[in-house]
Amino acid sequence: MPKTLFCLIYYLILSFNYSFSEVKSNKNFLRSEKNSTLQDSAIVLKPKANPLKSLLDALKFKKNAITKEQQRVKLLIEKIIKKDTSLVTVKNLEDFKRELAESNKEQFQTLLDLIKELKISENSQSTETVVTDPSIPKPFKLTKEPDPNDKYINDLVDKLIPILTNNKDEQEKKKDRQQQLKLLREVYSKNSAHIDTINDSTLMKYRLKLGHKAEVLGIYPFDSKNIPGDYNLSTLSTLIYDRYEIDPITGLPRNFNRWEDATIINSVKDAGAKVILTVNTNNSLETAKFLTNVTARKKLIANTLDLLEQRDADGVNISLTGLNKKLRPLFVEFISALSKTYRLKPKQYQIIITLPIYDENNAYDITSLDDLTDRFIIDFSKKPNNFPGPIAPLNDDSDYSIQSSVSRYLNIGIPPYKFILGLTYYGAEFERNNRSGVENFKRYISYSQIRLDHQYAPVSYNKDQAFASIETRNDQGNLTGHIYYDNENSLEQKYDFVIQNGLGGVAIRDLGADEGYGELWDLLATKFISIDTVSQELIPIKPLKAKDLSIWGFIKTNSIAYYHALQYPCDAKHDTQDKRFLGLINLILGLSSIIIIIVLIYQIKDKGEKWKWKKLLIKILIVLINLFIITIFMWLYIDRRFPWFGSGENCIPVSFVRLLIVIFISIFIGSVIMRLLIFPVIKQDEKP
Repeated sequence: MPKTLFCLIYYLILSFNYSFSEVKSNKNFLRSEKNSTLQDSAIVLKPKANPLKSLLDALKFKKNAITKEQQRVKLLIEKIIKKDTSLVTVKNLEDFKRELAESNKEQFQTLLDLIKELKISENSQSTETVVTDPSIPKPFKLTKEPDPNDKYINDLVDKLIPILTNNKDEQEKKKDRQQQLKLLREVYSKNSAHIDTINDSTLMKYRLKLGHKAEVLGIYPFDSKNIPGDYNLSTLSTLIYDRYEIDPITGLPRNFNRWEDATIINSVKDAGAKVILTVNTNNSLETAKFLTNVTARKKLIANTLDLLEQRDADGVNISLTGLNKKLRPLFVEFISALSKTYRLKPKQYQIIITLPIYDENNAYDITSLDDLTDRFIIDFSKKPNNFPGPIAPLNDDSDYSIQSSVSRYLNIGIPPYKFILGLTYYGAEFERNNRSGVENFKRYISYSQIRLDHQYAPVSYNKDQAFASIETRNDQGNLTGHIYYDNENSLEQKYDFVIQNGLGGVAIRDLGADEGYGELWDLLATKFISIDTVSQELIPIKPLKAKDLSIWGFIKTNSIAYYHALQYPCDAKHDTQDKRFLGLINLILGLSSIIIIIVLIYQIKDKGEKWKWKKLLIKILIVLINLFIITIFMWLYIDRRFPWFGSGENCIPVSFVRLLIVIFISIFIGSVIMRLLIFPVIKQDEKP
């Protein structure tokens, strides 16, 4: 009996290992491997006499599934390549990837479960079986070396499962983001009132408004041809208008001729955002000339102040190039004079200073500048060196990563909220030298141009440093360089870094650089726009009663509803009246007044001024006209489309009756004043 049990266990292990080694190796190798293994085992079982044949056939579903998938992939490849196997374009590969992705969406959970099952349990590699029951005889001790195929499969599965799981999490994250965007767009479109069902007996009615978790600054070059008209500018808290290029001799601007009529400024201000003007120099020589020229500094301060007042703007962003240690005290002196002049004005103008990624020359006296400025922008819009790689890596071993830069500035002792992380919608393209293989910087390229020119190129993503990259190739398929840029995944990591570290926000260069592709703008909104509840109230759901369908029932129900709505205009639970009821009353009063006027005119013409019903009809007409005016006011009072007047978004909780009393008292007081003070003076003037 023990010998039989040993044979069965040993045969199962060999069969199990064989099924997986067959997936990795080719058929000929597997056939020879199987024959040699069976010869060494000294166990010869004929296929017909094999008692485990049906069991083994059932266990081969994994092999069969893999074989079918291989055949499907092979057909896809043959379909793409067709007859010419020497040429596979990037578009072909993208189509292939898309078709596989669609297949994965349909069978994602099945694929994930199958891969989890593929992992060979380490218990199957145990060298000894533990028997706890002493009555059961101990089996033979089986010593077996770990199969390298098992380790290979386990390692592969360990890599596949996180990838597929992360993909599933990513789909859930995108779904949540779409729901948030839907709600944001509803608030953007002024649809801020919502009703949710809490339970079977309660409703909640609430209103929403938009806020910012952190500041969102958008940099817009004055000569830009990209006008982000399709974007909702409410996402921005500030527009940075770039730029006032300083003439170091005079302090006046050069190449600055669109500030007066820039439509983007009007659009941003209508959206409720601030406007900041960037003041900059082109190089270190101009910076030195300007800071050492006291007259130019004074002229710039006065001129920028006039420009800010001209467009009702909110401040300046000082971005001087090539500042060095020798100019450090002069720069503090300039900012101090700027701040003192701006603070004298009734409007509190902001002063922002743009800092380099790494202040190697110790040119910025941050401690002294802290009291003089409102924000610092750490500028990651340009690459600090010529080495191939991303413009703004989140974390690496250099001194130019986001984490390193922010840590250096925070260690000075400045609060985190004063620092803005300046990022860019541009990528850095590097060109490869065919002879040396070295890649050199070629140009900056906008996100929209990257998407347009390389829409079928495979995108690599570095999660540790948070950047995306694309290999550029020529028509022959040879590598010609790389493009390093930020997509929605890398920007999401950097936005999370801003929020988690309590930084003041982000500044994006340039608005419009992603023209035609809205995913970056959507990400900006979902990360930094907060949706706050302005007001909320619980509304009990009363049991439905049988409606009185008679005319009297209609009048009674709506009269009560209108009474409550006029008495409590800000309480949404009383907004249940039939709007047609008051319209019908207005129509009846209006028509009745017109009919009485026609009758009066006709009878007076026919029977003269002494017609006996004249006074009565005039009194009735006066009453009807007054009632008509009051019902018109009632309609305006309960209509939520009119803010500050009765109900609405900015509701004032004053009942309609009290409002009428105030109006009538005002009319009475006005009449008394006219009767006692004005009329006597007029009559006195009329006496000869």
